[in-house]
Amino acid sequence: MKPTAKKNQLCILLCTLLLATTPATFAQEFEIFLYEGFEHGGQRPPGWSEQFVQGSRIWRYEDGGYAPTGAPTFRHPPNAYSGDYNALFQDESIGPKRRLITPAIDFRTAIKPTLVFWHAMDEWDQST
Repeated sequence: MKPTAKKNQLCILLCTLLLATTPATFAQEFEIFLYEGFEHGGQRPPGWSEQFVQGSRIWRYEDGGYAPTGAPTFRHPPNAYSGDYNALFQDESIGPKRRLITPAIDFRTAIKPTLVFWHAMDEWDQST
């Protein structure tokens, strides 16, 4: 990559977000506190919110990564990890930030909570 080339980044929270906890005595059993597959017809999941930090880019909910208008089948990744939708935050500039916020989760009974999710980030040189 040329030192002056602008980096573009693509961040995708793929299809499934899972917050779970595993009881210490039963390693194979767990309680699910939040499960989200983003299968809401291209809409933000009910109860979730977004918060602007910098810039005006919003989260989108589509199948796979960003595809430019001139190349609608050029997606990285090509599709959601599973199902038809994933959360997608994509911008072709440096600096935009926006938080995707889950509904409140009660962890008072949690023992060693664990966050599990699929993530993809593509980086490319704008001159290619």
